[in-house]
Amino acid sequence: MWSRTARTNAHVLGVAAVLLLTPAVAGCGGGDDDGRDVTPDTTEATATSAIPTSTPDVATSTSVDETTTTSTAPPTTTTPTTTTPTTAPPETPPPDTVLASTLIDAAVARFEEFMHAYGSGDVATYCDIALPGLTKYFGPMTADDCAGLVGGMVTESPDELASIAAATVDASQAVSTAPDRVEIPASSINYPTPVSDPGDVGELAVMGLIDGQWYVVDGV
Repeated sequence: MWSRTARTNAHVLGVAAVLLLTPAVAGCGGGDDDGRDVTPDTTEATATSAIPTSTPDVATSTSVDETTTTSTAPPTTTTPTTTTPTTAPPETPPPDTVLASTLIDAAVARFEEFMHAYGSGDVATYCDIALPGLTKYFGPMTADDCAGLVGGMVTESPDELASIAAATVDASQAVSTAPDRVEIPASSINYPTPVSDPGDVGELAVMGLIDGQWYVVDGV
């Protein structure tokens, strides 16, 4: 083992050796053999570090522009809807009503023909229409029998007969009591000039449908 003195001497020698070598090392770091400066060039590194490393987010910018364009579009205008009221079709009268109206019109037209024949002296037409009714009161008769009977029935003045020949009937007052029967009240007859006592009809004339044709069956 080394004595304490020997260890101390060795330590002193080691320190001295380090001190002697230090200038040499420093001289080597100052430059190379041809005297060129070998200082590291930091310009390139500095310039490189100055360039931004991030690329602008083009997609984000475009997205912002699109959003801005969409948000500035004019608002959509809604046109109010106009509802046109529908008109309900006219109601169709029941078939029975249509049939009754048709029957009444036909019966009234035939009765007017009967009155005009009486007022104008057309005995043949008058008897043709009135024969069923006359037979009811006077029994069976022929057309000639009817013609002789009518001659004795006329009591009206010429003016009254002319008024009867132009008379009309208000069909709205006529009533269909059956498919083959229509009642015509005397109040529904309109005379152009007053007639005191028309002998051709009573208070109620009844028209009957016989073999498809209308006849006066009662009220004459």
